[in-house]
Parts: sequence; C-alpha cells; structure tokens
Amino acid sequence: MNILNEVKIKEAQDNIKQSLASSKNLILAFDVGNTNITIGVYNKEKQIWRTWRINSDINKTHDEIGIELLSFTKYTRFDVSKVEGTIISSVVSDIGSNLEKAMKKYYKFEPIMVSSDLDLGIKNKYDIPKLLGSDRICNAVGAKKLYGGPAIIIDMGSATTICAVNRDNEFLGGTIHPGLKSMIEALIMKAPRLPRISITRPGNVIATNTVDGINSGLIYGYASMIDGLVEKFKEEMKEENVTVVGTGGLIRHIEDYTKNIDEINDNLVFEGLRIIYERNKK
Repeated sequence: MNILNEVKIKEAQDNIKQSLASSKNLILAFDVGNTNITIGVYNKEKQIWRTWRINSDINKTHDEIGIELLSFTKYTRFDVSKVEGTIISSVVSDIGSNLEKAMKKYYKFEPIMVSSDLDLGIKNKYDIPKLLGSDRICNAVGAKKLYGGPAIIIDMGSATTICAVNRDNEFLGGTIHPGLKSMIEALIMKAPRLPRISITRPGNVIATNTVDGINSGLIYGYASMIDGLVEKFKEEMKEENVTVVGTGGLIRHIEDYTKNIDEINDNLVFEGLRIIYERNKK
C-alpha cells in the first residue's frame, strides 16, 4: 500500500470517528437484497450520514455474519454504544433470519423485522398482505412520507418493481420485472454467441454493431417499458398530480431516457426503514 492510500484511509477513518463522536441515538438499518446487504446509519437529526454494502450470501451462518459485522464495525471505528436500535428489511428470508440472530447474539439488539404486521402508516391492499416484500413496504412508506400521495415508485435492483400508493394512504399493488442485469444474463444464456457487455450509456437507438445493439435495446427498451407502465398505472389510479419516484442501484442507467420520472431518491428504502422504526420502536 502506498503512502497516498494510507493517508486517504486515515482521513476516512478520522472523518467517521468525528461524525460518530457528535452523534447519539443512532439508528442502524439493514436492507437485505438478493445481491447485497446495504447498511445505513441515521443520526439524531434523522439524516443518513453513511451507507455500506456487503455481499448477500445465503450460505453464511449467523455466526459468520456476526463476526463479519464485528470486523466491519471495528475497522470503521463504529461506536455501537451510540446505537439506540436496529431495523431489518429482508427479501431473502434465510439471510434476514441469520442477520437477526447475529444482531441478538453479537450486539445484544432485538431488531425490528419489517412486515405487514407493523404500524406502517399506510394500508396494505395486497391480496395476502404478508406476502408483500418488505423492500416494497419501505419504499411505499418512504415515498408517501417524503412526497405525499398519490405516488408511483420504481425500484431497479436485481429485480425491478413498480408500485402505487394512492391519496388515501393505500398501497394498491404493482408489477415485478427482471432487472437489467438479469436480462443480460438471460440473453447470454439463451444466445451464447452474443458478447457479454457492461451497461453503458447508449448512442443512437439504431445501433451499427452488436455490442451497441444489445446496449441500445437494453436501455431504450427498458426506459420505454417504464414509461409505458407509468402511463398505464396513472390510467388505473385515476388520480391527479401523481409523483413518480425512482430508486435502486440501477435506476441511474435509465433516468435520462425516460420522460415520466419526477424524483430520484437513492436512499428511499432507508427513509422507509427510519419511519417504520420510529413508529414501532419500544
């Protein structure tokens, strides 16, 4: 490691230490997805000051997760004594369960597990409420609080979900789609002679080579799908002044190619986690 990198690491650690030194009553929030576990910390001003990501691994035991988190907090000088409570949203039940066990065993926290049984501040109109994914619950709660209703939420991650919340605080439902990266993997699996590509900004829609053709079809096609579905959502909702909110790790790839997204919020699920925590903490 060269001297410049050592200086950067030392500066980052000092910044973390200073931030935590001035914060109390921290909320530790976990968003467990199919690809990553994202960790967010809220301070007493209800502001998220830092997020981290670790790989989701269904094969890890709760002890492995606990030891990994202990190493993580030690390296970043995270003062766990300043955490007042934790909350977990998980769409992978095994990982969520092991994370819950790890927090209890290694940190002595009793985390709130997001589900439709909690006080959410919105009504869940899903046919079987308990089957609604916790990430979609958090997004809906966050969007409703931040932007009011009605709202349409587009979350682009391993999968893409589009959800609707009406003016009466009701989660109406939505659609589920393969994510951008899932579409690439499926294409390569079914057509192995096609090259594997990285997602980049496309040029013309009418591409003149195979790589650009895949990328153009992927981005313009996905953006057109989003625009079309948003219009369909608005028709069914029959409400005026609907705010369309985009979130998720892949939303930035299409934001410049759609015409219907009003807001981008990279931390929407964490805003929902914070609000749900505040409503349900003991």
